[in-house]
Amino acid sequence: MAYYKNIAKIVNNDQQTYYVYLKVENPATGLPQGSKLILYIYNANAGRSLSGWPQPTPTSGSYMASLDLTTSGSTTSKITLSSQSSLELDVYVYIPEGTTLPSSPVTAQLLLVYTPSTETPP
Repeated sequence: MAYYKNIAKIVNNDQQTYYVYLKVENPATGLPQGSKLILYIYNANAGRSLSGWPQPTPTSGSYMASLDLTTSGSTTSKITLSSQSSLELDVYVYIPEGTTLPSSPVTAQLLLVYTPSTETPP
């Protein structure tokens, strides 16, 4: 299990609120059966804690949204990004013990959709 904190930030330097969605365009492939690759979205400077054994995960309710990076088309719910605020993105990786690690890099492609209205993106 690995947890990578603050791999990216989404910053709103504008004077208005935006509504943000993240969508998996190209999912991660090549991971061993039973693996997990999840993006967690937090408000800036939010505390993090992992709970549960033997597969610790972020405590439910501590993050704003999560996104399974192995599922094509997976989309977060609407995230409000207020003026002069930011979001922090973390990645959780779980690969079952005893499985063979991928021999090539595992990547996923995301789309960042933002809008000043409360419309739902396509």
